[in-house]
Amino acid sequence: MAGLLSNILEIYAAVTVGNLAGRHKLLAGIGAFLGFGIVEQVVTSLLFSGLNQKITAYFESFRYSVSGQFPAEPTEVGLLSLILYAVVFGTAFYFFIDWMLGKKLNLE
Repeated sequence: MAGLLSNILEIYAAVTVGNLAGRHKLLAGIGAFLGFGIVEQVVTSLLFSGLNQKITAYFESFRYSVSGQFPAEPTEVGLLSLILYAVVFGTAFYFFIDWMLGKKLNLE
């Protein structure tokens, strides 16, 4: 649900940026959406490249459990981190939209 809301806010932010263009609003909106996606991917790759060894060691520590089954804790932590990641980007998009609509975009 958090990822869906974050994606909706990303589209809305791209539409807001696209409306700033004098001509070719649709093209500017598509470019803004692609630009937001690139920035998000760069942040993701920087975050995971810095934490790669810690993430690998964390999941390897749960590889073998006493009962022989895969424990749910690493999965729950992983999903929680993805939810928090989506919430952070969604919050950033929300405040960006609020700033753009309040300061930069003339809707009259």
